[in-house]
Amino acid sequence: MAELELGTILAQAVGIEMDGLEAYLRFAMQTQVPTGKNMFIRLAKDELQHLRLFEEYRSKLLTGKEVAVASSNLKPIQLAGPELRKIDRMTKGRAQADELAALEAARDFERRSIEFYARWASKTADLELRKLLLTLKEVEESHFELIQAEIDSLSGTGFWFGIPEFNLEAEPS
Repeated sequence: MAELELGTILAQAVGIEMDGLEAYLRFAMQTQVPTGKNMFIRLAKDELQHLRLFEEYRSKLLTGKEVAVASSNLKPIQLAGPELRKIDRMTKGRAQADELAALEAARDFERRSIEFYARWASKTADLELRKLLLTLKEVEESHFELIQAEIDSLSGTGFWFGIPEFNLEAEPS
């Protein structure tokens, strides 16, 4: 892979993670519901971890030392799901609308991150970078699923992590 292309991938990836970190911290400050606030703080912590991984990779490129990309070091936000599922039932009004707007923005951000990592992972010949990008893609997918579950919960769709919580169809007798 050309150095320019590698530099472009790393610069864009760092930019994506930095934007996510800033957005999630802003959403956490704006969100009134403690579980929503905690979810955004956790997402921000994950974005910081991603930045550290890119810094380790960049350092490896500069020094020539090996960097292990162990997915066990990444704690996907979905692991926090049971704790975060204890959503406080919100009163109707602006707080819910604001949180829903923040969640929708976060979901769109995660979708773009997934697309970015998938696109560059398929294009790079660098096996270590491909592994890093695919690992981060998986983490971003878990973020997307959690955010979608929060949206479903707030909007009262009856879905939990994409699974209907109840069936409106009558069971055959």
